[in-house]
Amino acid sequence: MGVREHFKCSYDRILVDEFQDTDPLQCEIAFFLAERRGKAASSWLDVDLEPGKLFIVGDPKQSIYRFRHADIETYESAREMVEKNGSVLELTENFRTRPSIVDEVNAVFEGVMTAPDDGRRYQPDYETLVAHRPADEEGPGVVIISPSAGFAEGTHIAEIREAEADAVAAFISRSLEAGCPRVFDRENASWRPLRLGDIAVLFHNRTALDAYEAAFNARGLDYRIAGGKRFYVRREVSELATVLAAVEDPHDLVSVVGALRTPFMGISDEEIVIHRERTGSLSYLVSGAGGVPTVESAFRILRELHESRNAGSIADLIRRLFARTAALELFLLKPTGEQRHANLLKVVELASSLESDEPMSFGGFVRWLREVSQLTPEEAESPLSEGGDDFIRMLTVHGAKGLEFPVTVLANLGRITRRAGNIIVDREEGRLDVGIGSEKERLATLGYEDARALEEKREAAERLRLLYVGMTRARDALVIPWFVKEGTGDGGLLEYLQGLAGRAGEGAGRRVELIDAGSLDLGTDAARPVRLSAADALGCAGAAAGARELAEWEARLSGFARRHDRPPLTVAPSALAHVSGDAHEPAPWDSGTPPTAGMRFGTLVHAVMERADFEAPERIAGAAEALARTMGVGAEEASEAARLIESSLESNVSRRARLSAKCFREVPFCVRRGSAVIDGKIDLLFEEDDGVVVVDYKTDNLPGGGAPLLADRYGDQATAYGIAVGIASGLPVKEVVLLFMRGPVEERVAVRGSREEQERALDELLAKASARPR
Repeated sequence: MGVREHFKCSYDRILVDEFQDTDPLQCEIAFFLAERRGKAASSWLDVDLEPGKLFIVGDPKQSIYRFRHADIETYESAREMVEKNGSVLELTENFRTRPSIVDEVNAVFEGVMTAPDDGRRYQPDYETLVAHRPADEEGPGVVIISPSAGFAEGTHIAEIREAEADAVAAFISRSLEAGCPRVFDRENASWRPLRLGDIAVLFHNRTALDAYEAAFNARGLDYRIAGGKRFYVRREVSELATVLAAVEDPHDLVSVVGALRTPFMGISDEEIVIHRERTGSLSYLVSGAGGVPTVESAFRILRELHESRNAGSIADLIRRLFARTAALELFLLKPTGEQRHANLLKVVELASSLESDEPMSFGGFVRWLREVSQLTPEEAESPLSEGGDDFIRMLTVHGAKGLEFPVTVLANLGRITRRAGNIIVDREEGRLDVGIGSEKERLATLGYEDARALEEKREAAERLRLLYVGMTRARDALVIPWFVKEGTGDGGLLEYLQGLAGRAGEGAGRRVELIDAGSLDLGTDAARPVRLSAADALGCAGAAAGARELAEWEARLSGFARRHDRPPLTVAPSALAHVSGDAHEPAPWDSGTPPTAGMRFGTLVHAVMERADFEAPERIAGAAEALARTMGVGAEEASEAARLIESSLESNVSRRARLSAKCFREVPFCVRRGSAVIDGKIDLLFEEDDGVVVVDYKTDNLPGGGAPLLADRYGDQATAYGIAVGIASGLPVKEVVLLFMRGPVEERVAVRGSREEQERALDELLAKASARPR
């Protein structure tokens, strides 16, 4: 009870965003923290909420995280609780999506997304969206791509996915050439032609991802995959793991042959067979007479790396492999080469990180890499994208939640994966049911079949919400590939879009356009990179310039770490106090209080001043007491802090702040000057007619010489504050006021001189600070 009351008193306001994604435990914590003081309900459903303390934002139509235990039924219970204790506001205006798409979304979900008639709350009633954007005629809002003919009986689902991916890739290629669909440029408030970076392909699961990768690669369409269990099973990473396994064990024939066939070595199956026939061996430890030259060259690399594998770091060995095989350059030539290049370098970073954590042999790293590749842990690819990069983004609907894309493609809607759980938890009923075995020979609890039927309804409801989230990610155009095997009784999520397809037609002016995949240029293969010998490469046009650029690139990379191994000096303005004196000499007015106690007291005072209501000083004591408990500060110090603050609020500078037009507290700032960075926080800042005033609170005991002696000590710090704030804000800072709260006494430091003079003065102070021992 005491602990619960302590944390309730620690928060004045609680805001929970994306509330539909919270799980029951998180919801329970939020409501207990928002309970009235002195109350202690045993269930969060019985909590008496503190008026105005809890504010939650959520959209039940976007509840799609059941696999993370987010529970829409818990959301609905929370909504009822808030409605009983406060109010609920309905927000239906959509600022993202063009009206033609909003109308189609409403048409799809109205009457379909409805509250269940069985009394359960696993689906909300659909709230009709209202488009904020003006109506326009810039092409169709929705595009449906359908195959020319249905798929024959026995067509494998993988073939359907490949056909869909090929049609989408062909559509994108044609759209880029035509510049249509057009997208709205917010910066220029005008429509412009489509670019690759405007497109996102969203998947409800990742089963079709490989098909889309192959289709985009074949057409040379650059793309990136966001997150997921992908990194260790990326082809370039697994191929590197194979080569490293061959380096570790020359007797592992599978790894040796596999290494030869990778792009690192570039040996064909024919060359491997001929070498084996000529030499009678595929061991790289011995040099066979009359072997194939390309194989012998690859064997020399493997032999050299094997012999030195334990002589240096693992990261260095991988770098030598890259240098000897020109693998980084080769992978850069491949489709999505930048991503492949970054992924290979990430393996080097992983090796360095593992070696720094604990001693590891090369063989240990090879085994670790093999194990994580088999387990495919959740490890994202190496991030290298920026907002302006021009490539297609591929991600799941779950990963896209909260985002928007000018053109959104919803992939693989014709096939869904149903999860048939063996363990079913019903939180509302407090039941757990279990079923083991096939449907005909199932061993199950008595309520399992009923629980399973209800669970299937819940999953179907979430799939509908998943479709809603995917469709509402689109800003200017929504593309829906309609590839499904007819007659199977399973149309996937496309079943919900039958009405949308019925409104589709060909020709200009249609809000929903139908494109026959047969009209697209299907089945195009892109040229693939090839490996040339050094002698052949030198005979190519521009080879000398290319070699020179490669040397410059390698030189730049090799010097990068050396040039950037020392971070810039970061200086807090408080470090500039007493710059002109002995930094190690204790001040004569120190009270003898342990430094940690003094720092803790000062932190408490600043925390209360940040939150204090200047117009209600009677609340200061309560705020100080509550904050003191959270910081482990005693009641006497809390009382002393409240006394200082109450008296300080009567100071002249506090009154000026209350009368100012603009007043801010705890304002962070950062200014770079040469190789140094000044990073600090302003206690109080306010604007008057003739300039900005910066206030710095001080809780020091006043010395015998009074506040002027302290002001002399803090003069350089105050000057740095004033100049740095002026540079960061671009506003004229007229003075810095040191408010010594134990008086209270004010000492003013004027900020004089031109901007150039101020900057020179600041640079001098930084030079003194930089010269101090670090």
